[in-house]
Amino acid sequence: MIEPTTFSGLKTLMAYYKLAPQKRKGQNFLIDQNIARKLCFSLNLSEKEPVLEIGGGFLSLSFPLLKAGYNLTTIEVDNSFIPWYLEVKNHYPNFNYLTGDIRKMLPAISAYFDRQVPTHLIGNLPYYLTSHLLFLFLPGKWWKEAIFTIQKEVADRLMAPPGSKQRSPLTLMCEEYTNLKVITDLPPQVFYPPPAVNSRAIFLQRKLEFNLSEEEDSYLRKVIRFSFAKKRKTILNSLSMSSLGLKKEVLTDIFKKATLDLNLRAEDLTLKEFLLLTEILKGSKVVIPEI
Repeated sequence: MIEPTTFSGLKTLMAYYKLAPQKRKGQNFLIDQNIARKLCFSLNLSEKEPVLEIGGGFLSLSFPLLKAGYNLTTIEVDNSFIPWYLEVKNHYPNFNYLTGDIRKMLPAISAYFDRQVPTHLIGNLPYYLTSHLLFLFLPGKWWKEAIFTIQKEVADRLMAPPGSKQRSPLTLMCEEYTNLKVITDLPPQVFYPPPAVNSRAIFLQRKLEFNLSEEEDSYLRKVIRFSFAKKRKTILNSLSMSSLGLKKEVLTDIFKKATLDLNLRAEDLTLKEFLLLTEILKGSKVVIPEI
């Protein structure tokens, strides 16, 4: 069976199945088998734990898992890959596939895996969807580890420390839900076609340190989003100008209770400071509307 983890193998498969990478779907296939193995086996897997791949394509990232006997389910929006998946399934009974848009399928997927042992995620995420997909995945309690290849610029934002202009609501979500580490940087030439940007492979391990209820978590995320709504202004001004309907004097008192500097911007606050601010706002019965 032809394997998709090298450039020659991928070109042969593309010719046979009459498939080509589609730019509008963000398809850039990994063609370095050593990197594929390194990423796959950075997951801490036991025999029975399932792996869910986001955007399987030719399976050039996840193929080492199949060869090692792990149970892999891939989700691919492009149903042109079905003939290839049927061929793979004939050789690897530990493989399963779903076709569809993960953004629409996620509620059903998360419910399905929630009834099993926590799963592992892997994926070469489309650059144009990376932030959106992370916003969807990060709160889920049905997974415990993830390996994603993403644009290096996005990885830098996820890891931005307090005070950095790259810090964002997604940074804080990542800090709340996961421990993040970099596995390796990926130059354009390890993909086909090579993207116009550098990539980075990251490892996310789910944590439950803060253990917030669903209501508390939702409240926190809304406070963070309102705080970042006007990034150039101080967080005090940003919140007072928002649809919260709170006068600046009231917010000033709340900030003083939280011992927060009134001149700080949202990017300056740590996650624990946002948690404290959220606790005081909630204790003051401030209703946070949807943005």
